[in-house]
Amino acid sequence: YLTGDETVRLTNLTPDGLLNFQLPGEIPRLVLDLGQGEHELKTVLHTVCLRLEAMQVDLVWRGAHIYPGLEWLQEMKKLRAQIF
Repeated sequence: YLTGDETVRLTNLTPDGLLNFQLPGEIPRLVLDLGQGEHELKTVLHTVCLRLEAMQVDLVWRGAHIYPGLEWLQEMKKLRAQIF
């Protein structure tokens, strides 16, 4: 997985011909509560989207949490997600 602090070098994709930058390196903290208490999820960088026409970068992070199964979803009393 990417870690979010990599250096990116783009060649011949911008009018200047060369663009170097570093991803921000901040890892978001994800906390999920499904009614069984809060659980901090391990986050991994899932997608890096380069929008060169706007000179912007989108980072998509993800985390996973095990739950009892599809039948249990009907019994779920709470769903709270927090990002720090």
